[in-house]
Amino acid sequence: MNHEAIIVDNKSESLISGLTEQLMKVLPFSEMETSDVNYFIESCSEQYYAPKELIIGPDFEAPKFLYLIRQGNVVGERLSDGEQVRFELDAGEMFSVGSVLTGRPVSTHYRAEGDCFILMFPVSKVPEMGIRAPVFIDF
Repeated sequence: MNHEAIIVDNKSESLISGLTEQLMKVLPFSEMETSDVNYFIESCSEQYYAPKELIIGPDFEAPKFLYLIRQGNVVGERLSDGEQVRFELDAGEMFSVGSVLTGRPVSTHYRAEGDCFILMFPVSKVPEMGIRAPVFIDF
């Protein structure tokens, strides 16, 4: 894997502001307080994925992150009733939610469609996020 991790721990105010503005246009963030969206952003790391690069798949352990597409598109592919099912996720969409909530590996191969930047929210912070913003968990 050729990952260029972009750690968002030392975020500038302009980066936080820009990401907050971007996220507050999509659910569940549009229904959350700004401080809670900022908590989400400050808890994330950001990862770049090259075109066609596998982000997560069934051969991985249970996800350690919720993945939110900041920029780019992700393609999901899985077998369902013996047929290949393919779908596309766009910027602002999250994935691995079901697997995070059940503690099991994903059943889908998620790949970057093109250059893709993913915000990765640690699973260990999901309970705190649920306390701060119940709409996040309800989503």
